[in-house]
Amino acid sequence: LVCLGVLMSMSAKDTAGRILGAFLPVCYFVLCGFEHCVANMFFLPMGILLSSVGIVPAGIDPSILTWSGALWNWSATVPGNIVGGALFVGMAYWVAYHKKSK
Repeated sequence: LVCLGVLMSMSAKDTAGRILGAFLPVCYFVLCGFEHCVANMFFLPMGILLSSVGIVPAGIDPSILTWSGALWNWSATVPGNIVGGALFVGMAYWVAYHKKSK
């Protein structure tokens, strides 16, 4: 959905279309609770580093913030983002814009 938001905003002709093209897929992405590997590559190490010095937000169990947990998370989110962005969005654009040669 993030990749789709980027592509939709790039293909819009005016500013309002660009804003809506980026906002709606990303908003849906957040509402569904999906995880993005690039965001997790910042938030998980930052959480691990902060918990190692004793800074943990209320309601967070610091024992779950580990490097093995981060690697486990990335092992699912990275392939999911590759498949979702490259396969689904790429195939949809190929079907929409592929021109058959005569």
